[in-house]
Amino acid sequence: IRTALAFGYSAVALSQDSVSPFNSKVVQSTKGALFHLPLIKEDLKSFFERGYHIYLTALEGVDERTISKLEAPFVLVFGNEGQGVKKENLKLGKSLRIEMSGIDSLNVGVAAGIFMYRFRKE
Repeated sequence: IRTALAFGYSAVALSQDSVSPFNSKVVQSTKGALFHLPLIKEDLKSFFERGYHIYLTALEGVDERTISKLEAPFVLVFGNEGQGVKKENLKLGKSLRIEMSGIDSLNVGVAAGIFMYRFRKE
């Protein structure tokens, strides 16, 4: 949430099974950013049906360096660290990955920061 605010994103969408944004650990880690950015609890499919371009993170995705800009309006989707993005959601958009050496994945917060910085509004 804090990273999204820092890089100029207009909102953060949370899945129905996300932890509450008002959980004490979330409030503390966002340093108040959650009070300056709309938080939306909405199903990913509804964004797809409204014409949003969906970009999901996945180990088998396209190397993000090959993409210069994301089609707007867009939603960046980050899965949980254990399971990744839900399989049924992968068919809704384009899967992207971060090319790495010697390791296959990053902490979701780190990966989200890289993607949000990379595709921030210019």
